[in-house]
Amino acid sequence: METNEGKSKVYLTPWVGENYGKESSIFQEKLMVLTGSHYEAFADKCNENYEEYLKGNRTEASDFTNSIVEIYLGLRKSDLKNDWEKTYSSFINAIFNRNSSEKEKGLFFDSIVFYTYLQRMAGKNAKEAELYNYKCQEYIDAFLEVIKKYKPEVIICWGAKVREALLGKKQGLVGNISIEEVTVRKNQTICTLEIDARKIKLIMVRHPSRCFGRKSNHEIFKRFLTFK
Repeated sequence: METNEGKSKVYLTPWVGENYGKESSIFQEKLMVLTGSHYEAFADKCNENYEEYLKGNRTEASDFTNSIVEIYLGLRKSDLKNDWEKTYSSFINAIFNRNSSEKEKGLFFDSIVFYTYLQRMAGKNAKEAELYNYKCQEYIDAFLEVIKKYKPEVIICWGAKVREALLGKKQGLVGNISIEEVTVRKNQTICTLEIDARKIKLIMVRHPSRCFGRKSNHEIFKRFLTFK
């Protein structure tokens, strides 16, 4: 990604489905799914590359996010343990409110932007991922860049770490954010995010790797997402 100001701040390039924002999308709305981070066995080397990218010594961004989606959809072979795939399935099942088929999983990813907020690898495992600071300006800048480029109308955000980063300052952190409603369950927050005079619905839910209620989350999603 290149910007009018020069080099992109985005290192982990987002997955952009081939039908995103098109008539062939399964959704009326332009949907972005925002996950918190990736962790990986070779995190140290990946983060060295990220630092070099920020310094301008490395021009090539990382397609790790795209690779993960391709592995999940069976488009790329991998030796990675597949425990994380349950997280993706749990979320997509809540979107459809049923056990989604392989075809539905493909249609879903073909219709969305999938972006990782933390632009470096968050360590080598889930425990290490909790230790990273998600409030760095470089991540905010990258997030804004992606939003301005792809112009989502709805963003579904996974997990507390990103929620805390975005709502840490309700005004001016990533634009004007107003809390429209806090639902009965603690980990479900619905906000309106205004950037460049555009209002985006921001739905913050529990991370789908943890006790992710299919029906309760589907009830929220269907308020803001319309299947064609």
